[in-house]
Amino acid sequence: MSLASAAATSGPSPMPRHSRAKSVPSPLVSRCLAETGPLKPRNVVVDGHRTSMRLEQGMWDALTEICAREGMSVHSLCTVIKNKIDADQAETPPSGEITLTSAIRAFALRYFREAEAIAIPENGIRQGKDHLESSDPCTG
Repeated sequence: MSLASAAATSGPSPMPRHSRAKSVPSPLVSRCLAETGPLKPRNVVVDGHRTSMRLEQGMWDALTEICAREGMSVHSLCTVIKNKIDADQAETPPSGEITLTSAIRAFALRYFREAEAIAIPENGIRQGKDHLESSDPCTG
């Protein structure tokens, strides 16, 4: 049986064709791709213990910006995120380990999406809803 006839009899192809997808990234995608790069190690004190974390420079920059907006240190923010991971895992053990670095990446993404939605300007003066008190920025 040929591949073509096997595909015709076995149903749809597992890989959909994206004939209408853009092959050239937008300027925004291009700028974001420029931010990807090697992981940069840094020492952080999390809950009183020194640990080394490896994140992209753009992620370190994002953490620094979040901390400046929130009036926190990187160490304090990482401790808050780690405590949230520990609390969540105590309640419902996940199927896989949640690492601090992956939780930080998810947190930063969520933070900036939420900040945009409630219009937190760079000066840190919040506008709109009361800083999302009803929503946990770590988990949604």
